[in-house]
Amino acid sequence: MRHVSTLSQRFVTVADEDQILELMTECAVSLAVRGPMNREACAALVEQLRGPIATKERNALIGLNMRKSQRLLSDHISSKAKFVVVYSTAKEFVFGDGFFHNVQNKRMAPLSPKMMVPITPNISIVVCRPTSYMVNPRLTTLMLTDEEVDLCNEAVQVYSKNAIYFRNQAPLPNQSFRSGQHECYAAWDNPIDSLIHGIPGVSSLKSPDVRLAFPAVPKFHR
Repeated sequence: MRHVSTLSQRFVTVADEDQILELMTECAVSLAVRGPMNREACAALVEQLRGPIATKERNALIGLNMRKSQRLLSDHISSKAKFVVVYSTAKEFVFGDGFFHNVQNKRMAPLSPKMMVPITPNISIVVCRPTSYMVNPRLTTLMLTDEEVDLCNEAVQVYSKNAIYFRNQAPLPNQSFRSGQHECYAAWDNPIDSLIHGIPGVSSLKSPDVRLAFPAVPKFHR
């Protein structure tokens, strides 16, 4: 059996249909837009402009903004993106009240939306629309090692603030999660962007041999 050494060589192309890809987009975008990280940001903006408001009105304003943002971003991505179904074996993915994405409740979709969403303890999905990329293959799969799953779980903790959810394998809280803030990677050289730039048809960050790695990168609060 041939040894596959680089990340880009490990992606497996699978058949795709617009309907399936659009459903993946709707699922990922809904979780990103409606997550606590964006809810808090949306509420903070409203209260900054108007001051404290009643809970019922507050929730209604948040819901209205989220629905508009979700539809805008879902239509922007649709099936016109790169999609990866990421599998784990023994090691489980964790979920939290935040995860890797650059989606915010704004009037315009981000130029290059990207997100990695844990769906089950053994499946995550990547949906991204780089600024430039080869359209095909649109859908691929990728099997991660236990060490790589750990890196993905570290990213969930970076973006999470109050809660980490798991099935059987409790993660050790890292420094980012213990800070009690929704943090974001402030640089491109992080493990999830490395994964995204290893997708066939997406230009690599540094070289064709870019690997899933977890360098020490700066983060900032949202």
